[in-house]
Amino acid sequence: MKTFGSVASLVEAVREEVEAEASRIRRETEETERRRSDAAAREGIELPDRGERLAEERRKSAELLAREDWADRREALERREAFAAEAARRSLEALRTGPAADRAEVLGRLAREAIEKVPGDVLEIAVNAADAALLTEEFRSDLARRTGRREVRLAADRLETAGGCVLRTADGRTSFDDTFEARAKRFETAWRSAVAEIHGP
Repeated sequence: MKTFGSVASLVEAVREEVEAEASRIRRETEETERRRSDAAAREGIELPDRGERLAEERRKSAELLAREDWADRREALERREAFAAEAARRSLEALRTGPAADRAEVLGRLAREAIEKVPGDVLEIAVNAADAALLTEEFRSDLARRTGRREVRLAADRLETAGGCVLRTADGRTSFDDTFEARAKRFETAWRSAVAEIHGP
């Protein structure tokens, strides 16, 4: 993704500039203190605050480098989060817009998984309008047979988003949400870990 590449280049350039500035500050401080020390030695004068001044300049340099490191880490986290969000969006879009046969196969697997979570012999399955045509009588009969239920009906209402389904008892008291969005939330830790491995640090 070109945006990430340009951000990475910018971060690297800023890092190099900060390190160069920190090195310059250290060199100038040491040179100034050396000249003062030489002058004091020639005049027989002791500089009581030399150690304190050097320590303060080193502290400032360390703080400058720490701020740059924090900014670098924040940029890396933001890039990884943007990558994860885009990967999730594209994956869901591919599942929603694939060939009808593939969508029906995915819907069947999710429906069978959801049925295992809902009791009763007669169940209703709710899907988005775009997926309703996939739930033919043959599809629902096969679903009931495979799961040992007497009947799986197509619910009259439709889900707002495409992908996956919601299974519920005929009276609506018990249901299980197996839509793409619900699954993405349930397995977020796992898929984010996988995306992080692909993206890298």
